[in-house]
Amino acid sequence: MDFKRFVEDKLNTKVSSVTKINGGMMNESFLFTTPFGKYVGYFPPEHVAGMVDRKLEKFHLDLAGRNNLTNENAYFDVESGIKINKYIDGSSLNHTSSYDIKKVAKLMKSFHSLNPLSGVEYAPFERLKDYQNEAAKYQQLSTDYITLRNFLFANMDLIKNDKQVISHNDAQKSNILKSVDDEYFLIDFEFAADNDEYYDIATFGNDHVEEGVQLLYAYLNGNVENDDLKKYYFWRIFVSLQWHLVAISKHYKGEGAIHNFNFLDVAEHFMNNAKEAYQKMNQLMQA
Repeated sequence: MDFKRFVEDKLNTKVSSVTKINGGMMNESFLFTTPFGKYVGYFPPEHVAGMVDRKLEKFHLDLAGRNNLTNENAYFDVESGIKINKYIDGSSLNHTSSYDIKKVAKLMKSFHSLNPLSGVEYAPFERLKDYQNEAAKYQQLSTDYITLRNFLFANMDLIKNDKQVISHNDAQKSNILKSVDDEYFLIDFEFAADNDEYYDIATFGNDHVEEGVQLLYAYLNGNVENDDLKKYYFWRIFVSLQWHLVAISKHYKGEGAIHNFNFLDVAEHFMNNAKEAYQKMNQLMQA
């Protein structure tokens, strides 16, 4: 695709420069400079279509936009998933040297308090089964994966009565922007749906498990009990196993060259992340 020409056509303007943005696992992303400001275009590969409900994504994008929790959307194609958003001058939290964890918690609470709920559940364990079946087409599931998955199934009672909220479901640091004015915004609502409110807190720990723990304390205003920590670690294990599977599939589909990732390294990172969360949760359960 000629990305420059596509954006010029959809925005009815000229594009003076195009810069590829590296880091995302789901889209090819580019920064476009126009006479009317900068825009970010997101271009998903065709096979992602089955993983994402684009109408649901647009519902959450529009809802967050009306409440000033994300950047303005200029174009959205619900068939292809291509979208073009106004650029926010700043950087994602994974590219900043520091961030205010209380502002992250406030942003997350604001999103979780939005109404109405979509009525569509994220259905995490059904999703995990789908991702597992896909990854198993390419390689045998590891003993570590099966052990941790079975541990989650054995401890489902821990989260069965948790509050359901509008959830981003991929609220890792790369999907949270810090503007030059020190305002915080969510981006990328491809997986947004109704889910357990602890889930987003867990996704924040994608890089480091304890970063999610810090967010948990900020989110609950320091009133964190052992059960809260267990729920966090439960979902942290889940999120890591989920992205472990996705990374395996992406490697064998040849997406590493597109996203500038070694997806087998990504898969290993998430397995190690899951093991760390498992150890922490076991310590709490045995205390």
